[in-house]
Amino acid sequence: MTNDPTLARAMRGTADPPMLPLPDRAAELVSALSCPPRLAAHLRAVHDAAHRLVGRLEEHCPGLDFDREAVLFGAATHDVGKTVHVAASQVRRCHRIPVIRGPRRRAAGRPRTFTHTLGPAGAGQNPAGRLAGAQRQREFYMSDAHDWNAQIIAEFRANEGRVGGVFEGAPLVLLHHLGRKSRQEYVTPVMYLPHEADPGVVYVFASKAGAPTNPEWYHNLVAAGDGSVERGTDAYRVTVRELPGAERDRVYAEQARRYPGFAEYARQTAGVRTIPVLELSRA
Repeated sequence: MTNDPTLARAMRGTADPPMLPLPDRAAELVSALSCPPRLAAHLRAVHDAAHRLVGRLEEHCPGLDFDREAVLFGAATHDVGKTVHVAASQVRRCHRIPVIRGPRRRAAGRPRTFTHTLGPAGAGQNPAGRLAGAQRQREFYMSDAHDWNAQIIAEFRANEGRVGGVFEGAPLVLLHHLGRKSRQEYVTPVMYLPHEADPGVVYVFASKAGAPTNPEWYHNLVAAGDGSVERGTDAYRVTVRELPGAERDRVYAEQARRYPGFAEYARQTAGVRTIPVLELSRA
């Protein structure tokens, strides 16, 4: 590994928004090539995005056959060839990325553009730029998740709690939770594990497809201590309890046994966070 503290920080340091560190094999290659820290930070961001996409792909298309490790390694190393053009990677430049949105723009043939400015190494320390980038990333994922959730929710309600496609046969529940600050109600579909003896108790898992941070619905439910669920054709209030230690491990192990994707999520988050398990009990 590198002795350069700036490069080490780019590959594995604390990031805002949180990102996974570069995997060991990729970090060794980046160190051996003495990549500029700015390029290493870019590789880390692309790897983190690929990790999220692969997690969602595995969750929603479990039968798809692909080489997961090769995809993630490729994402983490895709630009290492730029080490032979270090000067070019440090030149300040402005990229205009066309994003076509809306019928009027499409009809007029005029793409919407976002201006994304990249400065020399170290320019990413600008707090305003960092916060703006974090906000854009949050808005992208929130919009994407909202569209997907809306489709699942509509199908769930139209078919008495059943959905098809990759979730066919999976036990789903719709969580109703209030935003901690907005006080707006949100609805989130998640898989659950029924209690072995009590039909009024289910367990839900804050996996977020193996992402390094907990999902917002987890924070909202824990902060409130209660919420409501739709389960099949039934809707009712629930109290919320986070499972501790060995109790959590036992329930999570059973979910991972039934649905191996959850075992993979645990592997992805090892050393970063422990995936919480919430017990929802009919109030």
